[in-house]
This record gives sequence, C-alpha cells and structure tokens, in this order.
Amino acid sequence: MIKAAISKMMKQMEKAQEELVKINDQLENEYVEASTGGGLVTVIANARKQLVKIKFDSEALSLEDVEMLEELVLEAVNQALEKAGERAREEIQKISGDALGGLKLPGFIESILRETE
Repeated sequence: MIKAAISKMMKQMEKAQEELVKINDQLENEYVEASTGGGLVTVIANARKQLVKIKFDSEALSLEDVEMLEELVLEAVNQALEKAGERAREEIQKISGDALGGLKLPGFIESILRETE
C-alpha cells in the first residue's frame, strides 16, 4: 500500500517536471506590453521577465530633457515586468491546478516564479 502511494507520488513528480518544462517554454512565448508618456516609450517583455523590445515614438527621440526620457523608459520597463510576473502567475496557477492533477506542494508555485525571474 505504501509502495503504491510512493509510486503514484513519483509519477506525479515526473509529470510536474514535464509540466515545468512546458511552462517555461510557454512563458517565453507569452508577451506583455507597457507604454508610458502617452505612447512615447513602449516596452515588450515575455512572461519570463525578459525584455524583448523597447520602442520609441519619434517624438520621444526629439525630447531635450534626457532625464524625462530615462524616467519614461524605467517606468515602462517596470510596468512591463510587473505585467509579465502577473501573466506568469496566471499561467502557472492554471497549469499547476489542472495539468498536475491537483498536486499541491508547499511553495510549488512560488518556486516556479523564482525560476522565471
């Protein structure tokens, strides 16, 4: 009986490991976007919190106030990374609840999120 329970748990752990690989691949291809300054600066990141692209409106490049442009970039980057983290949490919770057969491990979702940072 104990042997069967351990075997079942090991199968769940193997499935969890497979799902982690799928989650990481999926998060790399999930994109979020954030804009600041009325669209002067736009940042695109993936859900693994990696910056993919920074776009500047032509008006942004003609700004004489460099500090303002720097602040717009920082704000857009921070917003994009925040959205990326939220998107990652949504996907991980959806997959961990459904695909892992209800496997509940303390800190499981949080450990995945740390791996994506």
